[in-house]
Amino acid sequence: MLRSFIALTLLSLLPSQGKSLVFREDFREVKPHVPVSTVDLTMSPFLSLTRHGEGAENYKLSFHPEKPNDPHYVWNGLTSGKTALAFQFAHALDLSAADSSVKLNTRNSASSRMHLALRTQQGWIVNKNGIGSSDTWKVDIIGLHQASWVKLEIESLSFGEVVSKPSLAEVSALAFVNPIRPNKSKNSSRLDWFSLNSS
Repeated sequence: MLRSFIALTLLSLLPSQGKSLVFREDFREVKPHVPVSTVDLTMSPFLSLTRHGEGAENYKLSFHPEKPNDPHYVWNGLTSGKTALAFQFAHALDLSAADSSVKLNTRNSASSRMHLALRTQQGWIVNKNGIGSSDTWKVDIIGLHQASWVKLEIESLSFGEVVSKPSLAEVSALAFVNPIRPNKSKNSSRLDWFSLNSS
């Protein structure tokens, strides 16, 4: 309870002027295991994790100690279809500021792509321009008001019609959607950390 109070208090004290870090989420440095869950989050008092899609119970918290500087990350390679990791907020956030963005460190292989989704008052929306493959870990910044949004059906993880200028005044969760079936390490997505920034 104390950690939760401190986390929410810090969020409420964020500066109102200038771009600010709302939160940065990472995963615990523990042994690899299946499935990843809320207890594996480093900022769990504010965020809770849910898994969606085919074989989503096989999302793995992975780590290779034999590899220098290998991070602790979430891997979808054991899932069996379209999946998503959703992070629910303890309370809704106003992300209507023009500079609101999500920053994340990923490494996707082959045709795998990772798409940012948000839960708004009008329902889930997803950025149709996903993050593609990379041979190394890569940091991307997604401007929430510059992204191309479409509707998302969270249960089927199907993309729908275009959403022009969605209201981001009350965002209650974000998610990372993997719309392509993985094939272990040959075709999969990896998420190291992510952060939310807004003035």
